[in-house]
Amino acid sequence: NILRQQNSVGRPAVDVQTVKEAFQVLITKEMVLLLVNETNRRAHLILNESLNELWSMINGRPIFRATMSKNRFKTLLQFCRFDNTATREERLKSDKLAAIRDLWTMCLARLQVCYTPGGSLTVDEQLIPTRGRCNFRQYMPSKPGEYGLKIFWCCDSGTAYPLNGEVYLGRQPGATAVAKDANRIRNLVKRLVHPWINIGRTVTTDNYFTSAELAEDLLGVQTTLVGTIRQNKKEIPRELQPNAQRPEQSSIFCFDRQLTLVSYMPKKSHAVILLSSLHHDQTICRR
Repeated sequence: NILRQQNSVGRPAVDVQTVKEAFQVLITKEMVLLLVNETNRRAHLILNESLNELWSMINGRPIFRATMSKNRFKTLLQFCRFDNTATREERLKSDKLAAIRDLWTMCLARLQVCYTPGGSLTVDEQLIPTRGRCNFRQYMPSKPGEYGLKIFWCCDSGTAYPLNGEVYLGRQPGATAVAKDANRIRNLVKRLVHPWINIGRTVTTDNYFTSAELAEDLLGVQTTLVGTIRQNKKEIPRELQPNAQRPEQSSIFCFDRQLTLVSYMPKKSHAVILLSSLHHDQTICRR
């Protein structure tokens, strides 16, 4: 089993005399073409085409030339506005969103007219990534974009259709009093779901929004609440807190009038606590 074959140069490299020829043997034209094509593909996704390229008679897009002239488009791009700039400065004194407030309000109105939600709504937040200059841009390291505009949304739970939204603006100019954080969040949820109350719907939230006070307020308008709740809330009994003695995948229930709390232990010393004004028993559905 002794291999006696001698090492040698492969046929494509027999006549190589220079560094360039050696490179061309290893890196073929097909490899270069692949690199060029995929680099261009990525560039088209990331880089914007110039106006001259879009309206070019050779490599341009016919749809642009058929719609309007390049000069007409440049004029519209220069003067396009969403509000009366003559009154904007005055409106900005009390509203950071003044530049697009009217358009935003009209857009929300159309969203609500065009769709009737089902029995379950969801309130959550979204970060629209942007690095542009904006005095209410947020930094959220837990989100993929990190920097952006934060919008609180009320959506249909079944389809994710957006129904109502509020852009987070921080403290508005001229505001004299700052509401407690808990009251501010509770009032935000009630504003977002207000058009769909008094019918028997259920609102789902995460632990940023959920509180016993919010659940009770919504019950007053025939709306139930289901959501995870933070462990440091004053309404959480000590028995529901994480405990090393509790077995994994166990649940403890707590009932108080129309509210139900359940503490679930997915793993040791870690508890997920849920508040519900919709459920009133110890039924557990395992999937």
